[in-house]
Amino acid sequence: MEEDLSGIEPCLLWRHFDELRKIPRCSKREERAAEYVLAVGRRMGLDCGMDGAGNVLLRKGATAGREGSRAVLLQAHLDMVCEKDRGSDHDFSRDPILVRVDDGFVSAVGTTLGADNGIGVAAALAVLADPGAVHGPLELLFTVDEEEGMSGARAVQGGQIAARMMINLDTDDPHAVYVGCAGGETSNLRIPMRWDRPDPAGASAFEVVVGGLSGGHSGVDIHLQRGNAIKLLGLLLWAAGERVFPGLSSLRGGEKHNAIPREAEAVVVVPREEAEAFSSLVEAEARALREEYRAVDPGLWVEVSAVEMPARVASLEAGDRPRRPPPERGPPVEPRDPRPRGDLDEPLRRLHRGGGPLPPNGLPIVVEGRPRGDDRHHPGGGGPGRRPGREGGPLSRAAPRPRL
Repeated sequence: MEEDLSGIEPCLLWRHFDELRKIPRCSKREERAAEYVLAVGRRMGLDCGMDGAGNVLLRKGATAGREGSRAVLLQAHLDMVCEKDRGSDHDFSRDPILVRVDDGFVSAVGTTLGADNGIGVAAALAVLADPGAVHGPLELLFTVDEEEGMSGARAVQGGQIAARMMINLDTDDPHAVYVGCAGGETSNLRIPMRWDRPDPAGASAFEVVVGGLSGGHSGVDIHLQRGNAIKLLGLLLWAAGERVFPGLSSLRGGEKHNAIPREAEAVVVVPREEAEAFSSLVEAEARALREEYRAVDPGLWVEVSAVEMPARVASLEAGDRPRRPPPERGPPVEPRDPRPRGDLDEPLRRLHRGGGPLPPNGLPIVVEGRPRGDDRHHPGGGGPGRRPGREGGPLSRAAPRPRL
C-alpha cells in the first residue's frame, strides 16, 4: 500500500519529498525533476534559470533587515541511483517510488528510495517556502548527473553563481566538516575468449546466484567489510572448479558503478557425470561463506539450479586451467565500527568540544562517532538523519524519525 508522506513534520520538507519520489529521475534523465523545481520557483516569482547541462538555479532576495547579508548558495542534486530488488517489475522510467512508514522511519518498497539527494532538494525548497525563515540573499543550485560522473556540477560556469558561501545538502554527517574525498575510476576489460557449442547429451547447465548481501555505497561503506556479490560468486566457482571445472557461459552482477554489488549470477556448464558433485561443491562453499559473513551479511544466500543448455560456453584448453588454490578461508568477518579509531579520536573530540586551539589551517576539526546506519545505494530507506539515501534492504531504517 502506497503511503502519503505529505503530513509528516516538518510538512514543507516532506511535502516536497513526497512529490519528488513520484517523479522518475534516474541519472541523465532528470528533466521532469528539473521542471518541478522550476515550477516551484516560478510560482513564488523567483528568478529561475536552467543552463545547457540541465542544472537549475533559483534566486530569492533577502528577508527584511537582512539585505546586507552575504549571499548563500544551497546546493543539491536532482538525480538518484535507480536500483531495485531482484524480481521487481518497477519501471524507473515511469513508476513512482513506493514508500511506507514503519516504526517512525520512511523506507522504499523494493527499490532505492531516492533520498540521496531528494531529501536535500526538498530541504532547499522548504527553506524557500517557509514564511518564518530569516535569511540573506539565497541562491539554490540543483545539479544533474551527480551519481554517474558529476557532469552537471562540472558544467557550472563561474559567472553563474554570485554567492561565495555554499551549503551542500548531500552530506553524510551534518556534524562534520569535510576536507577531502576519494575519487573513482572506470575500467573496461576485454578478455579474448574461444566459444564452443556445448553438447546437451554429455553436459549439464547450472545457474549459480549469490544474493541477499547488504551492499552499500562503494565509497562511504567500503570499510564495513561487507561482501561483494561478484567476488563471492567468483570465489564459489573457483573453489568448485578445483574439483569440477565449470565452463562459463555468462556472468553478470551489480547495477551501479558506485554501489557494492548485492547480487550476481552465472550460467555454467559441467560434464553430466559431474553435475551432482558440482552442485554439492557449490553448496558446501556457500555454507562456508554464510558462516564467514554472518555478522555483516546475515541475509546472504546462494542458489544453484539446473537451467536450459546455453547456446555457447567459453572454452579453455586443459593446460590453461587455473591451478592456484582458492584463497584460504579466514575467520568470520566482524562488523567494523564506522567511528574514528586510534589515538587521534579522543584528542579531536576534545578539540571540537572543549574549544581548544585550532589546527594550523584555522579550521576546527569535527569528529563525531555516530553510527552511520545502513547502506546507501540499494533498496530500502534513506533520509536526512544520516547519509541521504542510505538504503539497506526493503525494511532498512535510514530516514529520520518523523512525527506523525
